[in-house]
Amino acid sequence: MKQKLVGLILTLAPLLALSQNRIGFFGLSNKVSHTSSGQTSASTTTYGGGLLLERSKSGFKGWEFGVLYLPRSWSPDSNARFAILPAHYNYWLTPILGLGFGGYWGMGQGQIELNGLSRSYADSLHSKYDYGLSTSFKINLPFQVPAGTSLLLEARYQYGLANLSMTPTSDRRYSDLSFFLGFRIGSLGFNPEEKSKGGGRSRK
Repeated sequence: MKQKLVGLILTLAPLLALSQNRIGFFGLSNKVSHTSSGQTSASTTTYGGGLLLERSKSGFKGWEFGVLYLPRSWSPDSNARFAILPAHYNYWLTPILGLGFGGYWGMGQGQIELNGLSRSYADSLHSKYDYGLSTSFKINLPFQVPAGTSLLLEARYQYGLANLSMTPTSDRRYSDLSFFLGFRIGSLGFNPEEKSKGGGRSRK
């Protein structure tokens, strides 16, 4: 299995580098801020993962889409698992440091546990659908071998806009602070001269 994974990386890296696409695989840790009717609950760290696909035409800015598996856990004895679809517009300040801004849409998976009782989202009067705004700070550390691969480090904050309570008199919202660790395959073709002299346009 390890040999197949290494072979896949060695095959994808040069292809993605030529196309200015970059794909990232990562694990994440998450701390949720759960607010119900104005009261914020204490939370515990949960762990998930995901995949990101970044596409750039100028080499230092472009769109990024992906999918995250994002568990959320808070007191007392409450847990929810969400699949999150983020959309970010990334701006790389240097080949190593970047910022991202955008939003997300999410859907609850399986059952939700509230106050130690596990039930369906509908039976818990809890909506399965979440959305909001997000921002990120990114670090990209290229590897010497194989060419076209790099270490992925990211801090991402999601601010929930959706009221997930299905009870008219209550309000339930989530915000998340997540840290990603993984690797990227591919290159965005970052060109510092193009950024400083051409404003993102290639020189002729």
